[in-house]
Amino acid sequence: MAEIQVCSKADILRYITVVRLNFENAYPTRNDDEMALLIESWYSILKNYPREVCNEAVMQTLKRARFAPRIGDVVETIEKMQNVFQKSDSELWNELVKVTPQVWSLLQGYQDLDNKVTIKSLFDGLSPELKAYLHSSSGLRQLANYDYEQMSYERGRFMRIMPQVKEKEKTRRELPANVAVLVKGLEDKIQIADKKLLGGTVEENT
Repeated sequence: MAEIQVCSKADILRYITVVRLNFENAYPTRNDDEMALLIESWYSILKNYPREVCNEAVMQTLKRARFAPRIGDVVETIEKMQNVFQKSDSELWNELVKVTPQVWSLLQGYQDLDNKVTIKSLFDGLSPELKAYLHSSSGLRQLANYDYEQMSYERGRFMRIMPQVKEKEKTRRELPANVAVLVKGLEDKIQIADKKLLGGTVEENT
């Protein structure tokens, strides 16, 4: 299998040039430094995508553009291309419903260590969006014990919440690991500050 080539700065320069040729006065830059910053900003966003995907996304964006497309327009096109192969909310629900009878059966002998391991394995094999929705294998166990009425209610809740879950998972995947650590630390500090304002006592880790 051929190695997948990612987008390079030379590719970015070519994309910008193509847009400029199609749209007069697109991306005006006053000097080489501004041009270098323009290229760098596009590259930092597109560098992890395969070159062929970026090539197609730029051309698809140009095909529909009435004005000079921005980098956000190109990324939006890439995401639309990705969405074609992602499971719909209904498909995700069907995946979840399909596995619950097997989990219910295993729960009848849950004290068996092998059954616990199997349920954990079933949870790990679910789509990332489902794992985010359930949080853990205990969420899967709880769902497997629902009756028909409870499952009907849960389906409505699932369809309502899943778009938010997908968006959260998308944001999480796109965050570089070092930034994710900083954001998590910031959120922890905000929660500590909120608790202090409410008069709670918390121990801050140092």
